[in-house]
Amino acid sequence: MSLQEFLPQIKVPEEYLEFGKEITLSRTEVVPVSADFYWSGFDDFFFLESFMGLHKNMEVIKGDGGVGSVVEVDLMDERVQKEIVKKDDATKTWVVAFLGSSSLFTSYSATIKVDEDTSETAKVTLTLRGVIALKDDNRRRAHIAYLMYMMRNRINKVMAVIADKKDDEVRIELDVDCSFKKLWGAVGAWGDISWFMDATGVEVLPDYQNNDLRMKITYGTDVSEYRLVETIDDDDDDPAILQYETVIPGVLYYRGKVELFKIDGNKTKLKFTCYFLPKPGSTPHADIKAQTEQWMKWIQSTFAEN
Repeated sequence: MSLQEFLPQIKVPEEYLEFGKEITLSRTEVVPVSADFYWSGFDDFFFLESFMGLHKNMEVIKGDGGVGSVVEVDLMDERVQKEIVKKDDATKTWVVAFLGSSSLFTSYSATIKVDEDTSETAKVTLTLRGVIALKDDNRRRAHIAYLMYMMRNRINKVMAVIADKKDDEVRIELDVDCSFKKLWGAVGAWGDISWFMDATGVEVLPDYQNNDLRMKITYGTDVSEYRLVETIDDDDDDPAILQYETVIPGVLYYRGKVELFKIDGNKTKLKFTCYFLPKPGSTPHADIKAQTEQWMKWIQSTFAEN
């Protein structure tokens, strides 16, 4: 099952579908880090916006990364501006909004509120408010469904931002003697385990009520669960992307990102990046790097067509 097959099954409340109506979407997640640690991900608006990758070609218009700072980004086929409206360290509240309207939104703002859950966990609430400008009912519904699915992912991605700032990541790049179509046909199909080394079985677990798409992969007698973050098909010079989350030993949070670039008809560039937050007292970087290198080289060998 692909994300594109999953999204139409998400139940969008009827009151959200009226054209021109402001809607509010909200989701709360408990994250496995303290409130102060999570809030550190909002120290630099420019870095956060650039890393989150929601929009391309970011240009700083004004500001130093604090309140009132403005960036300009690509949104569909136009340029739009985003401003940081509020950053309150006392209440750990962060608000960003589009300036003006676009072909996608008449208005849009996103609010993050971080609260202490326990000394080791935080309760994070993301609230989106806006008016969707899409006049076509099906496109409007599809976009709302996508927003609903991605809210958990936006909350969790801040932990990847922090991991990147702390250099808790592994990056591997190699060329595979395989057509883009063949390799993306495996990687981009959620539930296809042909690119998972040593995998022996899989169960895809769609959860439409909680807007969640997971799979359990068996490795002999062991089982690992993966949650799909998103898939993005290639567009001209842009890569095809798959992102997922899973649980591994010694780590509080882990996110993997696969990027595929078509080199020619028989060769594909594979970039793999993983972001992770080690548990206190754990030093998993060397093991993660070694295991990831072995996996990527296995893909390179297994999918080679020459």
